[in-house]
Amino acid sequence: MVAQMADVAYEDLLLCACGYSGEDRCTDLKCGMRLLVEAEGYKPSYGADVSAGAGQYLPGYYMGATSVYQMHSYGSGEEWKLGFDAFLAGMKEEHTMQRIGGVLERQNGEGGLADLFRIGARKPLYRIHYPVRMQDSQEAGTDYAPGNVCLIGADTYGQLVEATASMNNEQQVTTAGVTLSYFRGRAVMVPKIPIVVDGVREYVSLGTTFENLLEEEGFDREQSAGEVKLLRRSCMDKSGFLPVYFPENANDSGWRKLPLLPGDRISFGRARV
Repeated sequence: MVAQMADVAYEDLLLCACGYSGEDRCTDLKCGMRLLVEAEGYKPSYGADVSAGAGQYLPGYYMGATSVYQMHSYGSGEEWKLGFDAFLAGMKEEHTMQRIGGVLERQNGEGGLADLFRIGARKPLYRIHYPVRMQDSQEAGTDYAPGNVCLIGADTYGQLVEATASMNNEQQVTTAGVTLSYFRGRAVMVPKIPIVVDGVREYVSLGTTFENLLEEEGFDREQSAGEVKLLRRSCMDKSGFLPVYFPENANDSGWRKLPLLPGDRISFGRARV
């Protein structure tokens, strides 16, 4: 709503819509998104002597499985929650796992999707936070949450903001009511947002710009804004969408930097095969 009513810079559109901040290395997760998780396992050197050619053992992180989680709401009344899977969200809480006796800044990490539905992790708000320093590919990992890509779960938006500031400034979180989750290894999480291109739904990474989409569609850098149409979801129009007008000047290429938002409908005026 703020982005639609105010004259904000392009980089602030994602902040208004999704809480995205490159400076704070975080973004909020919203219903309808997909969360891409790339899990990296660690292979130790098994005590090989470096002088004897330990390079052949290739110690360090290696590519593992990639998973996609669907972000949906669940619950009823005032018990609204944000879930990572519609099926697991329907399971009774007493059948889920619950961590006992752990502290926020140091923990064992999560093994997979089931751990995100333990009792303490069922929250209405979630945010992804990237650490100040990512683990090197040769490191053995850390069991401190601020050293990993984390999911911050909270009951209020104020808690999210406080926990993010604490992670950035103090490398720990003591905010009451906040839960921290990270996957063991060196897992990278990327939120994907739904858009519609010429009538076909696609999922692109949050932060994707019009220029990125043009590149994916095979257009050259001379693409004119007059050939592109964009409808953006609106809370102020009965139809649910409002047109976004691009500059008429064919030499104005600033529109290419416009970030895409969830639900955007783009038309290049051509038939899809």
